[in-house]
Amino acid sequence: MTIKSIRKTRNPLSSPTLLLNRLEIHYGTWGAMLISPKNEEQFCEDLSKINSKIEINF
Repeated sequence: MTIKSIRKTRNPLSSPTLLLNRLEIHYGTWGAMLISPKNEEQFCEDLSKINSKIEINF
């Protein structure tokens, strides 16, 4: 799985949590998922250290 991009979203779909602040991760050709990491900035920073080609849109 190759992560293509990460962006902030307030999409209420696909989450058992009441938090609306999430990250939408696009991977592969058509894949996407919503996550709520504890520290969004650190999460994105760690991922970009692994793959500098990830497009991060905040």
